[in-house]
Amino acid sequence: MLCYKSYGKLGICLTNGAYHPYIEDARFLEREESLNVHFSHIEDLFVKIVKQMLELEMDFTEFLLIKAIVVFHEEPELSQIAFKIIFMARNRYIKELYKHIKTKEKDASKSLERMSKLLMLLAGFSVSFI
Repeated sequence: MLCYKSYGKLGICLTNGAYHPYIEDARFLEREESLNVHFSHIEDLFVKIVKQMLELEMDFTEFLLIKAIVVFHEEPELSQIAFKIIFMARNRYIKELYKHIKTKEKDASKSLERMSKLLMLLAGFSVSFI
């Protein structure tokens, strides 16, 4: 889970509950030493995703919808039925994201621009950390 904007902290919350502060965070030097092994991956994730999220000033609804879109990612090894179900769910969340953006931004060109910027974030989630 990304902790890109929480209580004035810059960093990433890992699934085990650990928090890894980003270099620009004052607590960077106090981080757990065991996280140093993963630092290059965390740094890559932060630059590709978190910094862009901060620049876009995503609201909570956009954040949740992007998370749902990431979860419903089609994988080639899925059965045809599963692929169709995932594809439909993902498209539903993409449509909801666009509807949400249109309620915030009445100018059609600006809402399309914001939508494209948010969807470009998805490329950063496909990075392999193996």
